[in-house]
Amino acid sequence: MAASQPAKKFNRRWLWLLPIWAAVIFFTSTTVITQRQLARFVASVIPGVTEDGFFEWWQTWWWVFVKGFHLVEFFILTIAAGWVFRKFKFRRWLVWAPLFGLLFAISDEWHQTFVPARGGRATDVLIDSIGICLAALLMFLRTKKAKAHPPEDTL
Repeated sequence: MAASQPAKKFNRRWLWLLPIWAAVIFFTSTTVITQRQLARFVASVIPGVTEDGFFEWWQTWWWVFVKGFHLVEFFILTIAAGWVFRKFKFRRWLVWAPLFGLLFAISDEWHQTFVPARGGRATDVLIDSIGICLAALLMFLRTKKAKAHPPEDTL
């Protein structure tokens, strides 16, 4: 029994992932970095890259990184919410976690309407929702697999 206590204590530390990740999303939503600032930074840290060269490349490919970040950040948020809700034995945690992610995505876009040089976009909530749905699908499949193949010590 003593061996299971350190594992339980370790797991509790991971409960901080949800509020920390939510804070990361919130604070990145208040940040405005212009394309020129980014190009200047990248050119200063990567040898051989020029500011104008990166700026030109970024004009074409920015959406892959920016919108991809939206998808990934809400995938992680939903996984973290599912993990926390499951640990606290929320009934229907597989419903609450994606709902939490969606409500956070909507509130985050609304929050951005108050940030100068930012704006809330319904399309960003849609992209966030893709990450949320992928996380929900992964959690559902893992739960279904765990129910189909329970660990031997629970029989």
